[in-house]
Amino acid sequence: MHPGKAPVPGVASSFISPEQAELNLQRELANDDFDTTRARAKAAWNHVLSKVEVEGGSIDQVRTVYSSLYRMVQFPNKMDEVDAAGQPVHWSPYNGKVLPGHCAPRERQENKHQRAGQWLRQALHPRRETELPRADDFIANFSSRCCPA
Repeated sequence: MHPGKAPVPGVASSFISPEQAELNLQRELANDDFDTTRARAKAAWNHVLSKVEVEGGSIDQVRTVYSSLYRMVQFPNKMDEVDAAGQPVHWSPYNGKVLPGHCAPRERQENKHQRAGQWLRQALHPRRETELPRADDFIANFSSRCCPA
């Protein structure tokens, strides 16, 4: 703590370790104050949610689409993190070790998130490349299989 400076609460998580969570928190918040952090978070969510424009439907239906998109984006589909050397690493649920590279959780065909990913792909096609450029990467995380046994 710094005298005269208001503390900024922060929460971090990591699939790897408490030390990795601290590194993730430092990267995300750096030395930003509360108002800066709040403004950055709001801008980031607006950037994501503004890529889909809903036409028609009732106000409740529009809210449902945007709140569903919010939850889909919020779900941690990537289990990899950036280590202190700047390299992607992940904790493998198959052998309990930290391994190099990217990882997304294994999803089964009947998994509701995969069905949601399929729905999103169909809903955005054919304009997904211009309206949500990272849609394929985002959707791929629902069904990728990356962690070796």
